[in-house]
Amino acid sequence: MNIKQNLGILAQRISRSRNATRTFMMGLNPMPEKVNESSLIQKLVITPLCKMLSSETGANVSARKGVSPRIFWLLANGKKFAILSFPNPANGRAFIQYLNRKGQVCTGQIEIRDIQTIRDYIKEFTTTENNKDNGKE
Repeated sequence: MNIKQNLGILAQRISRSRNATRTFMMGLNPMPEKVNESSLIQKLVITPLCKMLSSETGANVSARKGVSPRIFWLLANGKKFAILSFPNPANGRAFIQYLNRKGQVCTGQIEIRDIQTIRDYIKEFTTTENNKDNGKE
């Protein structure tokens, strides 16, 4: 799945909302409806991403809101494996940082283009967790 399409839709909606707010402030348009960026990110990007990753990896992939409205923790079978961030959702870019088994950041921010690398990391992450639980590691 190419996540860039979902990020493009998110960017359009947020840009449209911000533009409506600016035109209201100039007195050209009536008060626009307030858009919650965090819930829009959740609905347009996070939920479809989690569903696709869950179906492709067999792991229960979910997300939790992080310390900022634009940061989300990604969990595989209840364990945090990545931080997904949207520094400026209006530009249509998202970044991921992978976590090690101890929950510490082990990579720099990587721009997301598709879910292939995330899927591969989840498979590796859940395999090492299963091996650790079975005493093989």
